[in-house]
Amino acid sequence: MKKLEKKELIEMKEITDEEAKIAEALSWFSENIEFPLLDVWSWVGKISLKAFPNEKVVHLDRLDFSKEQLELSSWHSRIIDDFFDFNVKNWVIKTVLFCHSLQYLDDQWIERVIEKVKNIWPKYVILVINKNNGVLGKALKIFKKNNWHENWEKYFDSFPWPKFSLIEKKEVTGNFYGKNFTEVCHIISRLLLDTVISETQEQELIKFLTKSWIKNNFSVDQHIFLYKSNIFKNE
Repeated sequence: MKKLEKKELIEMKEITDEEAKIAEALSWFSENIEFPLLDVWSWVGKISLKAFPNEKVVHLDRLDFSKEQLELSSWHSRIIDDFFDFNVKNWVIKTVLFCHSLQYLDDQWIERVIEKVKNIWPKYVILVINKNNGVLGKALKIFKKNNWHENWEKYFDSFPWPKFSLIEKKEVTGNFYGKNFTEVCHIISRLLLDTVISETQEQELIKFLTKSWIKNNFSVDQHIFLYKSNIFKNE
């Protein structure tokens, strides 16, 4: 499976308004969490920068976005590394943010993610995840019905791990805008379901899209969950 590249990730933010909406929702949590915050697979970093401009945030990504046109505040820093290789001994992390990043980390290894969370031992975990309803949910049913490969955003009962409790939640809706149905098809398959489809599959998906609604745009409903641990060690 071809991994998402920097160009694709940057372009994704040019066809959706979800960044600003997620950032606004996350800022609502700022008084209910503690810092430093680790933003896992932060990409360029706009969301946590907008949400927490004056708080200590560590942007963690295996891709180097340091040359992109985004100036971080003096409170923010970048680490170019894989989440599983992140050296927790050098940091005291009190909140971990998984903003549409768990999708790219689980890949049948959710146990590894949970073990890493245990290793980091934060007091709070924030998860931003798609609801998989609406058009996205219908498209996902087509993938499952035809046994097409996909890597959708899954919900895990064991995440972040049993010692955490859900204490707050919010909902946010992001809008995606495609130039045509072919681009919308790419957004859904490549960027939201993290897969590559054939021309035949693309045509079938486009056929579904043209029957579903008129415009070349759609919305994606999302959950934001805030979890708190009862055994935080770094008080």
